[in-house]
Amino acid sequence: MNQLQKQYALKKAEWDTALENISKISEDTLDAIEDDLIDAEEALVEWSIQVAEKAGMTKEDADALRKNRVIYSDQLIDKAMRLNA
Repeated sequence: MNQLQKQYALKKAEWDTALENISKISEDTLDAIEDDLIDAEEALVEWSIQVAEKAGMTKEDADALRKNRVIYSDQLIDKAMRLNA
């Protein structure tokens, strides 16, 4: 597991914990945790697309994924977490 994968896993766990304790957390804190998770997701997705490009994905397909990353984010994150670093 590389640093981006570890960072995402940490931020995801922090988010899940916050949701479990939502009544005890301020809205500002929850927003900050969510922002950190989104940043970690974006970094992980970009890294996975770069790995796919190095493995032979066309630039056009990579650009399409970047453009539509919100639509495919769950699948991209799932695949990125399975990649060997």
